[in-house]
Amino acid sequence: MDETVIGVDVGGSNTRAMLATLDGEVRAVAGAGAGNPVSVGAAEAARNVLDACFGVLENEPAAAVRAVAMGCAGGSASSEFGRLVLGGLADAGVRGPVELRPDLEAAFSSGTAEPDGYGLIAGTGATGGQVKGNRLLRCVGGAGWLLGDEGGGFWLGREAVRAAVADTDGSGPTTKLTDQIIGVLDCTRERDPLLNAVYERPPIWLASLAPIVTAAAVCGDPVSLSIVDNAARALALLLESLHPETGQPVVLIGGVVSAGSPVADRLAVRLAAAGLVSTLVQSGAPGATWLALLEARPDAGADVHARLVAPRT
Repeated sequence: MDETVIGVDVGGSNTRAMLATLDGEVRAVAGAGAGNPVSVGAAEAARNVLDACFGVLENEPAAAVRAVAMGCAGGSASSEFGRLVLGGLADAGVRGPVELRPDLEAAFSSGTAEPDGYGLIAGTGATGGQVKGNRLLRCVGGAGWLLGDEGGGFWLGREAVRAAVADTDGSGPTTKLTDQIIGVLDCTRERDPLLNAVYERPPIWLASLAPIVTAAAVCGDPVSLSIVDNAARALALLLESLHPETGQPVVLIGGVVSAGSPVADRLAVRLAAAGLVSTLVQSGAPGATWLALLEARPDAGADVHARLVAPRT
């Protein structure tokens, strides 16, 4: 019976789990719904995380799991969410240690086997951090939609609605964003109906408009281009506030900086001008698995990490 580890990327939209041997051979991957207790509540989040874990254990013995690492944005081992997750895994027969770690640690380790460097998550929100010895040493941003997260998906959506409102009342330039947003909201092209339709939705809904902004920017809409430029500037400043050292890895993750995003393109230019080269990753699950593997096998090298992060077919 091969000893294994589990890594979990616990996200606000979905959860991804990976099971691998101590040599980095990936045996199983599985997904489930949102795992952030802040977004969906502790019970539902824990249920989804456990579903993902049980998915990778479907054909593998739970007793062989040496360690579990979870990259989480909204939970800790001492929270109700943490207690539910740890209890569920123990009931399933997992005897190895289970650790809930910052999602930025998992994201960073998906992009490099190095223990030190910098990471940036730009999804619904925006968070930057310095990693030292595979542990988050310092975090910047991530204050949430009410207090910050400039450059993240929520911020992009909010700026889009502000631009649309200014277009409808004549206080700002015309923009393609207005008709796009009105189409989504199914309201008339007037200021008050637009505002009323927006306020009828939960605040986090604004993040769903981020793809509209980036698509309009690609099509050359001047207002959208300005929003995208400002997003890239805000994300670059977030990283720069950590005073990154040239030569250390910088790992990016999140829909706002995904491949082909105009925000990602502009951010890469800004980072290159600062002497920084970034790596884009799609999931924190391989990184979380690497962190779990290091708990069970501290001598694991870059060759093991490479097998974990290799593209899956």
